[in-house]
Amino acid sequence: MPGDMKQEEQAWPGPALPGAELNPGTGLHCVTVTGAEKDALWAAAEKANQLTPWTSGGKQWKVTFRPLLPEETDGCAALKGAR
Repeated sequence: MPGDMKQEEQAWPGPALPGAELNPGTGLHCVTVTGAEKDALWAAAEKANQLTPWTSGGKQWKVTFRPLLPEETDGCAALKGAR
């Protein structure tokens, strides 16, 4: 990456990454964050962008934030299966 594109890594303040795999073999994982962890994560995310490498468990992760929709009441389990 060019020097001006380098991103500072940030410690992930939420549940351990990578979280539960959504569907076997996809490589897509999910964690749901609520309460005080949500507040800490929100504050950290304000200092980040799409390219920010997050660290958890001694590894780097690429994270995409997505709110749960009103009908997704069972967290990550609502995102499993065919859509």
